Amino acid sequence: MSQARILVCGSLNYDFVMPCPHLPAKGETVMGRELARNTGGKGANQALQAGKLGADTRMIGCVGDDFMGRAQIESLTAGGVSTQYVLRHGQLGTGSALILVDDAGDNCITVSAGANAACDAAYVRGCEEAFAPGAILLVQCEIPVEGMLCALRLAKAHGVMSVLDPAPTIPLPEEVWRLADWVKPNETEAAYHSGVALRPGDMLNWVKEAAAALRAKGASRVLITLGADGSYYCGAEGEFFTPAFSIDPVDTTAAGDSYAGALAVALGEGMDVRGALRFAAGAGALTAQKAGAQPSLPDRAALEHFLQRR
Repeated sequence: MSQARILVCGSLNYDFVMPCPHLPAKGETVMGRELARNTGGKGANQALQAGKLGADTRMIGCVGDDFMGRAQIESLTAGGVSTQYVLRHGQLGTGSALILVDDAGDNCITVSAGANAACDAAYVRGCEEAFAPGAILLVQCEIPVEGMLCALRLAKAHGVMSVLDPAPTIPLPEEVWRLADWVKPNETEAAYHSGVALRPGDMLNWVKEAAAALRAKGASRVLITLGADGSYYCGAEGEFFTPAFSIDPVDTTAAGDSYAGALAVALGEGMDVRGALRFAAGAGALTAQKAGAQPSLPDRAALEHFLQRR
């Protein structure tokens, strides 16, 4: 098994997490419990997960020159991620996220971009040397669209396989579907980008229609994650569902990021698609059973132990 080489272009945030009995309705005040502060951001979470699973991982992104940015650099470095392409911005503060997590493990999140806004096309283009053939690129939508597009174009130009995690849900140019080798939306994102409205009572047919619509846009491999219902894959290897692992979730905040990071590692190590999706599902399941974003990401030994018992 060869070591996976992972390149993540995305956001680095600092998370302020408040557990609460239920998520507040409009105008409602809910008494929460003790505030937790952790490093996070979809890009950094995915990079750290890849690093903790043993991949040679490099992060492209921007933080502020503040305690939050320093904490993020320390966290990534401790997880084996190279931060040589992370800019420490002198004027913009590190991006931040306010996260509420209820007793069922569900959450709602508000993000302030901060220094992530500086991860534009010009900055990403300056990191072109990192796009080495044989690597796997992970991108998300918490940096400027122009920066994400530039990363996908560089990946295509240099023979780097790319995985697009289209989260959070924002309008995207049609070009992205043709550039990305893999597209990994959840059901909400898939409904938005495919134009096929969710049908909760008919998920089997809905997910197939949504995937077909995304492939019609140019996406070659579509992987729609469905939470507790597993995932649906449609690509050159066929179409099939992968069941989720049965767990009692504590905090699902970074479960999708863990899944994406583990998927990239599995693909980089040469696993077949079915094996890669099981590997990714295991990582996401383990992450959802712990509180916090980056503190909940499993290492290789924990993930392999979990998969061996299932």
